[in-house]
Amino acid sequence: MKTNELHIERSPDTPEVIYTDNDSTLSIRGRSLPEDAHAFYSALIIWAESQKEIYHERQLYIHFDLDYFNSSSGRYLLEFLATLERSLRPNTRTEIVWFTDKEDELMIEKGEEFQQLIELPFSIRFL
Repeated sequence: MKTNELHIERSPDTPEVIYTDNDSTLSIRGRSLPEDAHAFYSALIIWAESQKEIYHERQLYIHFDLDYFNSSSGRYLLEFLATLERSLRPNTRTEIVWFTDKEDELMIEKGEEFQQLIELPFSIRFL
């Protein structure tokens, strides 16, 4: 069985990224202000590209819980989502959830922008 696990530790400037096959949930949590966003997000984009090789019997969940991200991070987050959208098999059930505080207008707006730019099921939920 091919492992599909991914773990990137959180730092003061980068989010924690965790995926395990056990629960089929990719979680991106924290702040995203990396000095080199391309270097940080390349592992995530490679993971998304690999999804065409993986068969998911259950639903794939993507959970975003970001306090803040800079514009270069936003560019690579969108590239990650677009890569995932292209890579998933048509029968893979997917749910993207953008968690944010109901008072955080900026992060609500960013979630809405991503929601409009991709065609995967995407919802915004308040913490």
